[in-house]
Amino acid sequence: MSDPDLDRVRTELQHAREEDTGELNEPLNNLTQALERLDEEGNEPKPERLDSIHDELVRLQEDTGGEIREHLRRARDQVRAYRENADELTEE
Repeated sequence: MSDPDLDRVRTELQHAREEDTGELNEPLNNLTQALERLDEEGNEPKPERLDSIHDELVRLQEDTGGEIREHLRRARDQVRAYRENADELTEE
């Protein structure tokens, strides 16, 4: 079952893919696959996996501009919020 927060990240990646001329096809596909693996695990994702996805989004964002950059920024913000929410739930 897919997590709604991760679905929002996937949606932003899809929008970035639609704007892309092909340069980011492989990295965007890799990020989408990483999100799918998180969903398959069924439990809360490991923090280091979320950090890895976040870091890759930051790297890609730094290398792009325009609408793609905005979609990547929103995806990055969603991952960060998801990570912070997961941390808060773990502390309770």
